[in-house]
Amino acid sequence: MKKATLVLFALLLLITGMVSAQDDRSPNTVKNVHTRYGISPQELEMEKNAVKPTSFPPAELFTQLDLAKRNGNIQEAERLNAEIQKYSEGTRTYVPSPVLDGQIAYPNNGAPFLPDWVGTDATIYNGYVAGAYNSANYRMMDIKMGKDGNIYVAFATDSSVAAVNRYIWVYRSTNSGATWTNLGGAYYNGSYFHGLSMSVDRRATTNDSVKVSVYYLVSGNSNGNGAVLNLLTFTASNFGGTAYLKSIATPTTGRKLGFPSAVTDGQYYDAVTYLGVVFGEYSNSGDSVISIQMTRTTNWHSTYTSITIPSIYTGVFGDYYPSASLKRSMTGSDSVYIAVERRFSGTNYLVRVITTPWSPTAANSTLFLPPTGTGLYTKPCLTVRQTSSATPREIIITYLYNGIAQYMFSTNDGSTWTFNASLDPNASTNGNAVWCSSDTLTTTGRFTALWKAGDSICVRRGYPNFMSSGNLAYKINSHQSTTSRTPVCVTYRGGGLQRSMVAFPGLGPQNVYFNSENLPTGISGNGTTPTSFKLSQNYPNPFNPVTTINFSIPKNEIVKIKVYDILGKEVATIINEQMNAGTHNLTFDASKLSSGVYMYKITAGSFSDIKKMMLVK
Repeated sequence: MKKATLVLFALLLLITGMVSAQDDRSPNTVKNVHTRYGISPQELEMEKNAVKPTSFPPAELFTQLDLAKRNGNIQEAERLNAEIQKYSEGTRTYVPSPVLDGQIAYPNNGAPFLPDWVGTDATIYNGYVAGAYNSANYRMMDIKMGKDGNIYVAFATDSSVAAVNRYIWVYRSTNSGATWTNLGGAYYNGSYFHGLSMSVDRRATTNDSVKVSVYYLVSGNSNGNGAVLNLLTFTASNFGGTAYLKSIATPTTGRKLGFPSAVTDGQYYDAVTYLGVVFGEYSNSGDSVISIQMTRTTNWHSTYTSITIPSIYTGVFGDYYPSASLKRSMTGSDSVYIAVERRFSGTNYLVRVITTPWSPTAANSTLFLPPTGTGLYTKPCLTVRQTSSATPREIIITYLYNGIAQYMFSTNDGSTWTFNASLDPNASTNGNAVWCSSDTLTTTGRFTALWKAGDSICVRRGYPNFMSSGNLAYKINSHQSTTSRTPVCVTYRGGGLQRSMVAFPGLGPQNVYFNSENLPTGISGNGTTPTSFKLSQNYPNPFNPVTTINFSIPKNEIVKIKVYDILGKEVATIINEQMNAGTHNLTFDASKLSSGVYMYKITAGSFSDIKKMMLVK
């Protein structure tokens, strides 16, 4: 009877895909708190210095600006933006200067690539990553999905020789990570990189107008003294004719800039996209916070308007690791949310969120979430899921709490928050990095979040409080990951598919690796159009550890092929893609599975079929 029950349960899973739900609450989770829940006595004093606007732009100006930007009416958008700027306080506008010692780096012949997603990570780049021979910043790479549906990875390199070229490189994959191309970058002779952040936007409605903007920190000193903020920007389809470098910000003597975080409203607009970057200014010793600043351009880097954000926590302790994202307004001015690690003492770090208008002004406010006390909330990473203005935004902030990966979230546009939700189901205390990303402009968009415990990178994809049903985590790296630089992730969307993608520097830090949820080892087609759906028997069968699965679809469909063990538990999704009509051969690597009998199931439109295969090791 027990065996019959297991078989029935397995069939139910195969047919329905039902999984029991479990939320991410832990014993110390605090739900639905207001934004001043954890304010401390020190911060009450700071609030007295907060700058409040003396007047507000009329709401209809923002409505008109939004319409002009959506219609691509650049002149009208410029006029309305100038009207809004009349209400701004404490801003300065300047023209970025050229970079004197930086040079454009033209793309090389590409990188070795190992297209084997089940057995090992893909290698994007072989060589030292920034920080191998200097005290580079924690954030030395970024990953983004462009509106063209392609994936972009930016990172900085290092060398064992002092007087040598070091590079910023940007790579692109046009096929969901199957192959990668070096688009180009920048290089400096003898200087050192200390942090970067990237945005990928579109200047018009066509994909060949996609523009890459990489904000990066560079210093002539290995410890980052005097680090300045520069910009590398180019059109992805024409690097040689469009690439240039500009100087964006320079610290005062005895200080350095740190932790750039790019901000853009490009999820909503094309030709009239505004771009910006948030960054901090610190003492050269790195033990004193001077300011946090935001600068924004409305004309694709020709000029920038900047603001120093008042009422942050400064001094020996202060606000570190700013992580910024645009938050769409439901009624008026869009804003920028900036998560920071606020240090009160050596045993008390908290996460705070500073909000400031997207139209630069000294006005700002702070969300005080976890309460003061003993404990270390560190290295926050913030993402806002960009949806229509009529929809309340969902927001996630990942962080480490005493080395345990957790997250806080709001599902009602930042009005109330839940914090200390469990990101790592095992509550490992050796966490050293977190990152998060979100899908945009869809009603079913998901978040991707990763954490790193030791050198293991794990990733979850889901919704606030239900990140992959609370207990499902994927360990994705076969190469060792460095503990000194953070990996990065992105929520990728293609057709009806959403999946998690991760890039990270290897141990050293050396080499750059990439991995993706549910990406098969390879798919090929024979160019013919079949007349019916068909799933063929895999071959060879039995196999060890690679086999080929042949299937046919007579029309374009989203095709899912999943693998289950004999009890009906899903063990792999080897394809979940929009596929063209035809006969296709799919290569599946089962090197991470144990010997045994498995079933693989295809779903394509209303067609479904199941076959059995045997893995023998």
